[in-house]
Amino acid sequence: MVYISYLLVFVVWFLMYKTKFGLMMRAVGDSPLSAEAAGISVSAVRYASTLLGGGLVSLGGAYLTVVYSHMWVDLMTAGRGWIAVALVIFAIWNPLRAALGSYLFGGVEALQMRIQAGGTTIPAPLLMMLPYILTAAVLVVISVFKGRGKMLGAPSALGLPFYREERE
Repeated sequence: MVYISYLLVFVVWFLMYKTKFGLMMRAVGDSPLSAEAAGISVSAVRYASTLLGGGLVSLGGAYLTVVYSHMWVDLMTAGRGWIAVALVIFAIWNPLRAALGSYLFGGVEALQMRIQAGGTTIPAPLLMMLPYILTAAVLVVISVFKGRGKMLGAPSALGLPFYREERE
């Protein structure tokens, strides 16, 4: 899955920044009214983007249950969903930066396991908190740079519903 992620990062980047669909997706995210005025179906682009994102998330879930833990376990995500949202904010909505952030998180998680295996006197629960502490620290630093109530690079219409205006 790691090797596939190397390829997927560039595929998603290419899709977002080098294709017509990517341009429509970014236009709908920044200004749905302008996108609609240009003839783009805002609902169709939002649904397609959600389906694509859900498909990628399902790959992560499949990896988690099939490869990482080999079975379904209650609370198996252990807060990793929160980490994923934090990574998107950290990456300023850029897939290449998101990949770097996720590899950093994975590296810190692997480091804490290595430190435990090396026989340290640091309690294991404290070491297991390292990736989450790092994520919280990154969010604090990013929040310092946020401007006018919006995160840097966030789509302007993020989280806002779109209602088609009736034309006369």
